[in-house]
Amino acid sequence: MRLLATLLCWLLIGATIHAAEKPNFVFILSDDLAMGDVGAYGQKLIQTPHLDRMAAEGTRYLQAYCGTSVCAPSRSSLMTGLHMGHCPIRANREAQPEGQKPLPAGTYTVAKLLDDQGYATACIGKWGMGMFDTTGSPLKVGFDHFYGYNCQRHAHSYFPTYLYNDDQRFELPGNTGKGVGETYAQDLIADETVRWIREHKDEPFFLFYSITLPHGKYEIDDLGPYADRDWSEKQKSYAAMVSRLDSDVGRVLDLLRELELDDDTLVIMAGDNGSSFAPNSEIGKLFDQTMGGQLRGFKRGMYEGALRQAAIAWWPGTVSAGRVTDEPWAFWDYLPTVAELTGTALRDPARENRFAVVINRQEHPELYEMGGGQVGDASATQVPADDAPQAVWVPIAVDQKGESVVANASINGLIRQVERDGKAVTELLVAAPNATGSISGARIAEASRSRDFFGEVNIALKLDQAGGEQMRELTSAVSPKAGATHYTHLAIVFEGEVQSAPTINDTIGSELQIAGRFSAAEIDHLLNVLAAKQPATDGHSLAAFLKGGAAPQREYFYWELHEGKPIQAVRFGNWKAVRNGPDAAIELYDLKSDASESHNVAAEHSDLVTTADRYLTEAHTPSADWPLQGRQR
Repeated sequence: MRLLATLLCWLLIGATIHAAEKPNFVFILSDDLAMGDVGAYGQKLIQTPHLDRMAAEGTRYLQAYCGTSVCAPSRSSLMTGLHMGHCPIRANREAQPEGQKPLPAGTYTVAKLLDDQGYATACIGKWGMGMFDTTGSPLKVGFDHFYGYNCQRHAHSYFPTYLYNDDQRFELPGNTGKGVGETYAQDLIADETVRWIREHKDEPFFLFYSITLPHGKYEIDDLGPYADRDWSEKQKSYAAMVSRLDSDVGRVLDLLRELELDDDTLVIMAGDNGSSFAPNSEIGKLFDQTMGGQLRGFKRGMYEGALRQAAIAWWPGTVSAGRVTDEPWAFWDYLPTVAELTGTALRDPARENRFAVVINRQEHPELYEMGGGQVGDASATQVPADDAPQAVWVPIAVDQKGESVVANASINGLIRQVERDGKAVTELLVAAPNATGSISGARIAEASRSRDFFGEVNIALKLDQAGGEQMRELTSAVSPKAGATHYTHLAIVFEGEVQSAPTINDTIGSELQIAGRFSAAEIDHLLNVLAAKQPATDGHSLAAFLKGGAAPQREYFYWELHEGKPIQAVRFGNWKAVRNGPDAAIELYDLKSDASESHNVAAEHSDLVTTADRYLTEAHTPSADWPLQGRQR
């Protein structure tokens, strides 16, 4: 009997350890919730009992930063673990007839990380980072299930005419999308959230619960306790929407308790930006969103009131209960936090770079002939087929329209079209990894436009020292010879796809650079791909911080935004620098003594302004989509 009891005890301990190794993750993102809207942060007029209880049972953060101060880019930062200097989405960019600028192909997200670890993954609520027929579809970046609004313009109506279940549209009879109708979308979204958690309660799961409340339009089916207040209809609706958000968060926490998953689930609740209203506006003034003037600024700005948002972490038994901390963290810390808590080693996309000579008839006649015999055989993936490969077939990347990013007719090599997973794929025969004519793991330190001797626009890829030396050796062996009538191409491979295949020429400026002939479309695509692939993350794991330790140390936090003229901000230590336009002077504030950013001390600290200018420059990865000059497209 004692042996049986001991065995049962060890089985229970083992189950507990296993659960701790695979915690569930729920990130609840509210659209436009301000710190000052929540009772735990001092709100007196709006009732938020569930969020207040969550804060009492968990940790409340006073300096939690969003990705930037508007919807789509802030969410993109959260999903990718990248700050705005590297993030592929840095502004709201609308697409027609529906949707927003999509995340590029191959974007690595929290959902992809957890999907690779065997988690069930769902995005329920609002997406806004790519429609289903684009590279940014939630179903293409790691989510198994989607439910709600894909387009954030569509999400402006709480009584829309339709929603999506995965990629299938379904209608909502009785709604016109132009005011209060019969079906309140958040009712369906909240019910689907509960249903999905119940369905996946016996396996590890990640839920991105992206609630549109309390973003405008300010409409709701029940004003609740605010119906009789002596307020405007907009004020009543806003308060009711915040309280409705609160009750739906409460439903999730109560369900986790009911299913006995609360001790195994990290729940983080946050807003996607700071206050959405000016201090003297109808909403901002009544509900004191600046919390007595503590924070300056609001949505679409770079001051603290726009970047700090309400944030609470809850994980009974793991996250410190009742803790309030003013140590800072940011959205791009979430991905590395999840990685550490699941024991996932973050990949380094820069180390996945590969440069491979394209196999051609003139330089590689035997490999070319063998590869020619495989053009119609999708099962053949390497040459030779039954020996150590000297060449491999690699798919060519496609753009958002599904078209090849490389002009096939211009490549001196072997190209084939095969069917894989029911789709036509174009593949190119290139030198195999570790074979002659291939370089793996050469880190690209910088990519930029350049001009060749004849003034034609080109691209220069600056490599690390080891990669540069390998590249010099490779290109010297395959550069065009005098009188040659053909060119050798160099496939640039990222994450298993050919992103470009320029000809190799003699324009090697130094051992650290390679330049080649590129089409204008290839230059734009390659620069965007490079921006999307590097680095693996800008964040730092919050695992120890969540459990009561100190926040991770870092050199700086960085933000930018491209709504109109591009603006930037950087925080290093307690110093905060803001540049409100490409040509604007840098403002400097000491957040330790001046959290409201009321006193610009740039004139008194020229050395710190110089440091801030360096950070603002180095943190921004150049991008054709997000230049730091002039008004944006």
